[in-house]
Amino acid sequence: MFFDEFQELAKLNKYGFENLLRSKIQQQQVNYLFLGSKTHLLNEMFNNKNRAFYNSAFHLQLGPLPQSDTIAYLQSKYRLSGMAIGNEEALYVIKQAGDIPYYIQLLAAEVWQSMITAYTEVTGEIIDSAVTRIVELKGDYYHELFDRQSVMQKKLLMALVSGGENIFSSAYTKEHRLSAASTT
Repeated sequence: MFFDEFQELAKLNKYGFENLLRSKIQQQQVNYLFLGSKTHLLNEMFNNKNRAFYNSAFHLQLGPLPQSDTIAYLQSKYRLSGMAIGNEEALYVIKQAGDIPYYIQLLAAEVWQSMITAYTEVTGEIIDSAVTRIVELKGDYYHELFDRQSVMQKKLLMALVSGGENIFSSAYTKEHRLSAASTT
């Protein structure tokens, strides 16, 4: 039995749902996989002794997909539509997406969408244009994420945007009016 985005279950915990689900799982002869993208929430669910799923699962970090397989997959999918994406361009998609499968898929789909009527070969410019469109489309979401941060977190994020070298130095702290380096 697979549960994807299992950390979303925590939203129902106020109704005692974690306890109920854990009791039902214990009564079954089935193997379970709990997957999720918000690892800090999953860690809280499985490592907090006050939670129903405490110590009930082994943690396995999957890491990024193998790049050669991802490149081959992208090339095969573009080929089905009569398009081509070279190794360099496929690797650029992977890097622009932060090597995160969901974002690789999202960016590749946006690139494909922009090419379907006019182009047959993916270029860096097409990828960059797709990245810009995705950021614009998700702009409200990104602003909401930023707004939820504390004042100090916002200051640090703004500082990182302007330059991210020697962020723990006193000069960086002073230049960006941050709190102590230990807090950073």
